[in-house]
Amino acid sequence: MSQTNNEISYKLYKTVREILHPTISKKNISNYNIVIDEKLLAVKVFYPKRVTNMKKIVLFVQGNVTPSDKYYDNISQLSKKTEQLIILLNIDKKTSFKIKYMTLKYIYKELIKEQIDEQNITFMGDDIGASNILNILCNKNYKGLNIYRSILFYPVMKSKNDTLKSKNFFKITEGFKLQNRSILIIYGNNDEYYEIEKKISKENVKITRISFATNNFLDGSDKETLEDCYKIINNYLKDKNYV
Repeated sequence: MSQTNNEISYKLYKTVREILHPTISKKNISNYNIVIDEKLLAVKVFYPKRVTNMKKIVLFVQGNVTPSDKYYDNISQLSKKTEQLIILLNIDKKTSFKIKYMTLKYIYKELIKEQIDEQNITFMGDDIGASNILNILCNKNYKGLNIYRSILFYPVMKSKNDTLKSKNFFKITEGFKLQNRSILIIYGNNDEYYEIEKKISKENVKITRISFATNNFLDGSDKETLEDCYKIINNYLKDKNYV
């Protein structure tokens, strides 16, 4: 996917309703930053092959990476292979957790207004973005988001300001009120995750270990690894035993 400087800087102003009901060509829309509210983060949108009557949505919080074209291409493929509309928060390393949460909450509420079933909204993130989602899940202070499904790629384990330090992870999952909610964690060859995998027995937390070529599989993994991940995610999303 090649991007010109004009495309990178150009903004489209759209409501959540307009995102759900596109009236222009969706071919290159993921190249642009879409502004839904000036006070919130801009987003990028990745459409599945069929855009009529879209009812399955992914809200994606990216990690502290500088995304390459390949990163966005792989997310676009994820959208097509899972038949999900993906709305990705456009962030950088300076983006605060507060503005991420406010943007997620705003989009979520707008989706509900548009008659999207909350059980069809999946929260997804990689790196610190994955940690942000788990923090929202497990913190009573973050109200207004009913997260039934979440898919987390290698959430940060050692960040000084993050609750996902391995010594706290078990306390978090023990206090996690399932009630038809589930988490899929996908990670690479990391010893800390392996220790967690051995100890977690809850049905609501599924942990999958897969060999990644780099720490950021969306940016650097080989095609075979990506296909494996797409299959894992697809099976999880279609599993009626979860939610």
